[in-house]
Amino acid sequence: MSETALNNASMKKTRRLLFLFGGLLGAVCFLWIYGVRVLDPTYDDWIFHREPDLIQHYVGFCHYRTSAWQFPVGLIDSLSYPTKVSMIYTDSIPIFALVFKLFDSVLPLHFQYFGLFGFISFILMGSISAIFWERLLTISLIEKNFTPESTDENSFLDKHFIPVISIILSVIFILGFLVLDRMFYHTALGAQWIIVLSLYIWISRHSYSKKKTIVIYALMGLLCVLVHTYFIAMVGSILLIASVEACFRNKKDIKHEILNIFSYCAAGLLALYIFGGFYGQVKSSGHSFGRFSANLNTFFNPLYGSAVLKPLPMYIDDQYEGYAYLGLGVIIALVVTLVFLFRAVKKEGFRSFFKAHKRMSITCAVLMVDFLLAVLPTVAFGEKKILVFEYPQTLANLFGIFRSNGRFIWVLWYVFVLGAILFLIRGTAGIFGKKKNGKKMVILLVFLLSLTQVLDAFKVVISKQEYFKSIQEYESPWEQVQCDVKSSQYDEYVFLFNDVEMSLETAYYAYLHGKKVNNFYYARNISDQVNANIAMWKQELSEGIVRDNVVYILRKTDYKEGLYEGLVWYDLDETHLIGVKGNGVSV
Repeated sequence: MSETALNNASMKKTRRLLFLFGGLLGAVCFLWIYGVRVLDPTYDDWIFHREPDLIQHYVGFCHYRTSAWQFPVGLIDSLSYPTKVSMIYTDSIPIFALVFKLFDSVLPLHFQYFGLFGFISFILMGSISAIFWERLLTISLIEKNFTPESTDENSFLDKHFIPVISIILSVIFILGFLVLDRMFYHTALGAQWIIVLSLYIWISRHSYSKKKTIVIYALMGLLCVLVHTYFIAMVGSILLIASVEACFRNKKDIKHEILNIFSYCAAGLLALYIFGGFYGQVKSSGHSFGRFSANLNTFFNPLYGSAVLKPLPMYIDDQYEGYAYLGLGVIIALVVTLVFLFRAVKKEGFRSFFKAHKRMSITCAVLMVDFLLAVLPTVAFGEKKILVFEYPQTLANLFGIFRSNGRFIWVLWYVFVLGAILFLIRGTAGIFGKKKNGKKMVILLVFLLSLTQVLDAFKVVISKQEYFKSIQEYESPWEQVQCDVKSSQYDEYVFLFNDVEMSLETAYYAYLHGKKVNNFYYARNISDQVNANIAMWKQELSEGIVRDNVVYILRKTDYKEGLYEGLVWYDLDETHLIGVKGNGVSV
């Protein structure tokens, strides 16, 4: 076997070990924060004491698993009855929902997979981060011109330095503030390893054949939709950087790169179609587009996530969607990096520097698009509004597909983190590389940086530990109703108003007892269908038609004496009544 073959075999073995060890580190971090109780699929009480979005995701799956099989395969037929809506719009993690629906007949009534999904996400983040950092550092410190055939025997070319650094740095992504913020809040969006995977594909593109690249782009398109559709845009921008860069290197590759982008988009659209993303009259654009943007202070604003820095004000509270706090360790690295970068630009000249660093130039150009999409239309720094850019209505409708546009800032978060750390390592490697124990000094520096990052995250980690490691109990408000609403004579719970009040609790109670509901909280607007449905129920009641298989739900503020005769009313909670067919009034 040749020396090159031996080196390649050794490198593959190293990456396999990094993948396994990184995954183990991710698993340890998950168990440290969340414990083992959330991994019990029959324990779902913890879900109902978290964010309402998590309840939406779980209840969406509950109704999906009991819905009839139909095409598109993602349709739920009992949450906004008689309207069918895709579970894509309940953010129930399509791939997990579909797999477990297959086993509905053998699953217990109380069954959740969100703990398992979080555990797998932490493992994958650890595994992918470890091999990503190894690949990036190998390219940056050893390989020349991003070609694996050309290597330079320098002080950092050994079998220990880069793997050790890679494992240390993987913790920054595993315990990244974006992961900690989203996990078990918007659980699917906690799968930030998808973004890191797209970064790995970007820096590894030179080693793939053209056919393999097309397949990889298509698989990434499928993966994004099967976890959460918002990843489509973010991952797409990273893969676009890779394609544009390839075209700059070889203009003959333009047709191939167009095919790559087409395969990515086509696969994503196909997955959306199969799961019902285009089914019915669901409005593609979300309401309140622009309110969920990123504040210009987002990279330095910990909100609730730092043990050191204090939260900074925002222009509107909804800008939490653009949360992208870098962390104290990365902020320090970024400051040092900017010093190195400023000196390099000053020495070479602005134009010469960016001309010599085409990858950086291309990245900055594409990231500027992500940045503008994240901060517009209302640009604000802290509480101060800087400007408002009014999109033409056509563009507003198009961009409204991604209503929470502040999330586009996440791509910049990852690029800033890897850029700051990479420049710091390259700079310190140049300083310490030829000194005795130089590698140990660089490893120590990286360790201290990662430790600072982890310590800065302690506040949010401790708050999660306090919640997840205690036993939670949930009791539905429907259990207190002085009426047997779970009786087999009732098969539908009907809201006589169009709001999401009580819809999550009601939908879950309906699932437990095999009922349907006519209104639910979705990620997209189906108000026209719901309002038409409610108008039909009200018209029937006004004509004295009261169905004996329906439980009607009304706000107390809407109740009037003699309203809807033929219904007996009971208290549901402090603000809602339920009515069933009978005589008299029992309020």
